[in-house]
Amino acid sequence: MDLTGARAPAHLTATNLGDLQSERSRDLWLDHVENQRRASCLNNIAGLAATGARDRADDAAGATNRTPISGATAQTYTVVAADRNKHLVFEVTPVVAEGTPDTGTPVSAAVPGTAPTVKAGSMSITGVYEVGQTLTGQYEYEDADGDAEDVVGAQFTWHIGHPVSGAPTLIEGATSRTYVLRAEDQGSNRKLWFTVVKVKSLTGMPNERVGSWQATRQEPLLGTAPTITGTLTTGSVLTGNVGYADADGDAAGTHLYQWYRADNAAGTTNKVVIAGATAVPSYTGRAR
Repeated sequence: MDLTGARAPAHLTATNLGDLQSERSRDLWLDHVENQRRASCLNNIAGLAATGARDRADDAAGATNRTPISGATAQTYTVVAADRNKHLVFEVTPVVAEGTPDTGTPVSAAVPGTAPTVKAGSMSITGVYEVGQTLTGQYEYEDADGDAEDVVGAQFTWHIGHPVSGAPTLIEGATSRTYVLRAEDQGSNRKLWFTVVKVKSLTGMPNERVGSWQATRQEPLLGTAPTITGTLTTGSVLTGNVGYADADGDAAGTHLYQWYRADNAAGTTNKVVIAGATAVPSYTGRAR
């Protein structure tokens, strides 16, 4: 509280200064008045009151299009639908119970919102790691204020390891959550990175967060899906054809083979290993 320039309380006003007999006495009296005035003001601090008001604004500083909220003059406030996409500002005008001046300069603070983010540990890359197959970058959107995600406003990038150094290299044009593996992505250093660079909410302020949330994946990349040739009859020989390719020009090693039986064309339902069918990429059909 600024005590300078405040007027002495009425009960301490010295109306009899003219009756004082000496300049020294007047000085002593004025010192007494000043001390009493300061003590009175300090005692009144404990009884300090305040008038409050709340406004809406369009920026975090609480300055752009700042508008008073009708009736919001108490110390508490319940957020309503009209507050969506707005910043809330709380203004206080301090008022002292006694003394002059009795009203201070209004001060205000913007109520901080929470920007959306990506949930920790939620990043991954799913899909079949094979040329021509589609990989999907996975993440979980999170917003402490409960604002829904603006899916269109999110931004992504994909990187792949440099064929020589392995350093992450931006894949031009790969800006969606999905990525189709290319023949040129093959090689021993071809690690993939999926990055969320921005998340955004449909409502609330602030409504976006820029960051670098990443998931990586690296495993042997098949050139093409294997195929099977031959006649599917008892006693006939089936041959598995491996679509091997290597962008670095490395020769093929000794592949590992395994034949299975399944109850659907995708080879996933009731998939069962055929014992011993692992030596060569061929299999002689027999009656079950």
